[in-house]
Amino acid sequence: MEVQAETIYNDIATDYNTFKNSINEAGHISYRRNVTFMNYDVSSTRFNILQDQYFKNLTSDAGANLITPNVLQPADPSVMKGQLQNASVVIDLTADTAFQNSFSNWQNWLGYSDSDIASATETALTNYKSSKKYVNSYDAPPFARNKQLWRLDLVSNQGALGKAT
Repeated sequence: MEVQAETIYNDIATDYNTFKNSINEAGHISYRRNVTFMNYDVSSTRFNILQDQYFKNLTSDAGANLITPNVLQPADPSVMKGQLQNASVVIDLTADTAFQNSFSNWQNWLGYSDSDIASATETALTNYKSSKKYVNSYDAPPFARNKQLWRLDLVSNQGALGKAT
């Protein structure tokens, strides 16, 4: 079994490095997504923004930027929401029971709403048309506008969340 395990591991490592090298050899990438790995710890009632070397390497190898937060463990949902303002992709590793398996509970806890996202997106677009400068809104960060919140528990709101397995 050891020989078979080593073969499988080597195949995975080769594939991973091939993808990583193809991204890095592409030269310039005009748009690198901003990624935030997060979780919510029910026992401490704090959010955690994950900055371990593993997450840094994984994000960099994928050709993206790991967002550097102002506060690593925000206790207040509004502070966490501020940390996510420029996130293109949010990967939430929170235990599935924390928000009672509901996207709307997750969204409400952090202070997002579909109507606020739509309104803020429209306002930002209108401002861009006049100033040619797009500023991400606190109420409509890129991950929310583009439905790029990924959770491991497969909680979904008719496509509002990505599904990671």
